[in-house]
This record gives sequence, C-alpha cells and structure tokens, in this order.
Amino acid sequence: MKFWKHITVIFIVIVSSCAGRPVTKSGLYDPLPGIWMRTGDYAEGTLIKVIHSGGAYSGYLLSPKGKLMPQFHSNDCKWTNILPAAANSWTCGDMYFWINYKGGKQEISNTGYLPCIIILSDNNTLFLYDSLPDGGGLSNINPGNTPQKWVKITGKN
Repeated sequence: MKFWKHITVIFIVIVSSCAGRPVTKSGLYDPLPGIWMRTGDYAEGTLIKVIHSGGAYSGYLLSPKGKLMPQFHSNDCKWTNILPAAANSWTCGDMYFWINYKGGKQEISNTGYLPCIIILSDNNTLFLYDSLPDGGGLSNINPGNTPQKWVKITGKN
C-alpha cells in the first residue's frame, strides 16, 4: 500500500506543476522561443527569432520587410529584455526609429526601445502592443490600438 501512496503523491506533484501547459519530451512547453512572422500590416513577412538566454528572452531580426527596411537589419535585437508579466504576457523593449521628413528626405531623429507588452493568444500567435516613445511607460500602452500580430512558424508544439 505504501508503494501506491507514493505513486499517487508523485503523480499529483507532476500534474500540478504543469499548470495546464503542454509537456514535451524535454519538459514544459516554452511558447516564446522560435521563429515568428509578422502578419497583416506594413511589415508583413518580417521574421524574428526569439531565444532564451541569461534569464530573459530576446528577439533578433532575421529578415525585415516592408516599411522596416532600410532602418532595420538582420541580426538587430528588435525585442530586448523580454520578461514575464502575468500568465501568457511579457514586458519588453521594442526597437524603434522615429523618422521625420524634411525637404522630401527621411531624417532619423530618435532611436531606442519602446516599452511594450507581448500577449500570447495561443501557442502559435502573439500580439505586441507598443506605447508612444514619450509615453512614460507601460501604463500608457493602449490595448485599443492595433497591435502587431506575429505567427510562429517554427517551434510549434
């Protein structure tokens, strides 16, 4: 009887530790790492690779498309310091270029990282909400704004 009691306790611990997240052969499924493609806007087709390193995630551009060219380049760290915020959401910085037009020419007036939030809608789709460059932080992110939509193309469960 002691044997079955221990097996039951082990089973309960394993089931409760998964907390509804899919399990793979290597352990709990981590939804962020992989290659994501932007869809449905002026940067459709842009590819970004999210990796986990040093306790945080980062997203590196593989192939910028549309209006992201020529300001962004392959291997740019587009998303930095991606950290958990709540269930299925993360905060991070999203690299931007603030462009002014003077005399018919583009002029880059400011660059940096906007505070943003990533919300995972399912294991293969995420939405990124940006704030304004002078917005003063995550409290100014407006969920009513149209977010960037990203679909996972590798690393699907």
